[in-house]
Amino acid sequence: LWYRGARADYDAWADAGATGWGYDDLLPYFRRSETRPGGDPAYRGLHGPVRVAPLSRVHPIATALLDAAAARGLPVLDDANGPS
Repeated sequence: LWYRGARADYDAWADAGATGWGYDDLLPYFRRSETRPGGDPAYRGLHGPVRVAPLSRVHPIATALLDAAAARGLPVLDDANGPS
């Protein structure tokens, strides 16, 4: 499982005085750490040491949960570490 923290959390650190710890400051390091074929290269790395891929199998309960969220109008992201 590979997941970054939420953009708002990193930006809150920067707003609290942690210079250099905002999301945009850290994004280049996130990108350098991973290889994610097929990901948006603005947000995903192509040549890092950690190979990241979507799940090869998604549990039916997870699919049902995402379908229910979409039916309620909630956004369903293809890549949780993408632009949103």
